[in-house]
Amino acid sequence: MSFIGNSLNSPTNLAIASTNQTVTDGVSATNLVDTFRFTTTAVRSSVNLRLTGLGGDADLALIRDLNGNNIVDGNEVLASSTNGGTLAELINLVDVAAGTYFVQISLGGGVNSASYSLGYGADGSVQQDMLWRNPSNGDLGIWAMSGASGASFDRQVVVEGRSPPVGRWRGRRILMGMAMMMC
Repeated sequence: MSFIGNSLNSPTNLAIASTNQTVTDGVSATNLVDTFRFTTTAVRSSVNLRLTGLGGDADLALIRDLNGNNIVDGNEVLASSTNGGTLAELINLVDVAAGTYFVQISLGGGVNSASYSLGYGADGSVQQDMLWRNPSNGDLGIWAMSGASGASFDRQVVVEGRSPPVGRWRGRRILMGMAMMMC
C-alpha cells in the first residue's frame, strides 16, 4: 500500500526513550492505517522501528509532515519497509534531526487483517549499527555498535527469533541513515 495521501490526523502519541518500547495493535479492512506520533529533542538522533509478531501482511513507514498539512505528501516518507507476508518490517535511521515524526502501519496486500507489535526507540547518538538477517528463516537482528568503527560491540537486539542468533547470518552496516536488506 502506498502511504502517499494518508491522513496524519488523530495520531496516537508515543513516548520515545532510549530504551525500546512496544505497542501491540492491528490493522484491518475497516481500519486500514494506524498512525503514531513522536518527537525527538536531541539535535541528532538514531530512530529504530520494528514491526514484528505479524498476524498478516502489514507495512511500516516513517514520515515527517514537512508542510504541516496533516497529509502524507510524496517527499515526506523518510523510509518504509514493505516486506511481504509475515516477515518483520524494520526501519533504522541515524542522524535524524530534532522534530515531530509520524509512524504509519498499513494493511499489506491480499489480507483482511494483521495484528502486530511495534517496537520503537530513539537515542541521542548517531552511531552506525549492524542489521543482520538469517536467510534460512528470515530472522532479523540489530547489533548496536559503540561508535562508527564497529570495533566495539555494545548490545544485541534480536528482532525476530532466537537470541543469541543461531545459524547462518548475513550482515550489513547501516550507513547513510538507512538500511533495508533483502537477502
